[in-house]
Amino acid sequence: MKIFQIFITYFKIGCFTFGSGYTMLPLLERELIEKQKWIDNDTLYNYFALAQSVPGIVAVNTATFLGYRMKGFWGALAAAMGMILPSLILITVIAAFFHNLADNEAIQKIFRGLNIAITALLIKTLWTMGRRSIKDIITAAIFGAALLINIIWGINPIYFIICGGILGLLLSGRVKQ
Repeated sequence: MKIFQIFITYFKIGCFTFGSGYTMLPLLERELIEKQKWIDNDTLYNYFALAQSVPGIVAVNTATFLGYRMKGFWGALAAAMGMILPSLILITVIAAFFHNLADNEAIQKIFRGLNIAITALLIKTLWTMGRRSIKDIITAAIFGAALLINIIWGINPIYFIICGGILGLLLSGRVKQ
């Protein structure tokens, strides 16, 4: 794999990552695992979890971590730039014309359609992550409790990430040195 390949792959993914980093998971699976065969599922989901635990945009964090794993510093830079550039271009174009387009009925319909598509991608991602994460009655109970707590009290997601990491450590048994 070459640095330019990493850039192009993430540029393509960046062109279709609308909404959040979660919407890019199906694209990452298709491009990095199935098509390019650069990583496996466990690697993807481990780095995705890591990307959520640090400040910043999950999509860019994930791209940077995976790029670094594949080709070090230059891989990280290529992946991050590939992920960022499509958004930068699109945002610049939209910003230049937004005052003329904000009330345009066709544009509003496009955004409603994008919201529906993003919701579908998020549900697909949740389904995929859930199947890989919920492996037994204990993980199902933790998932259910976390979901209810989040729905009822709307606790800051960082607490879920921290508690999830601690529970994972505790439930997986003794840590090997």
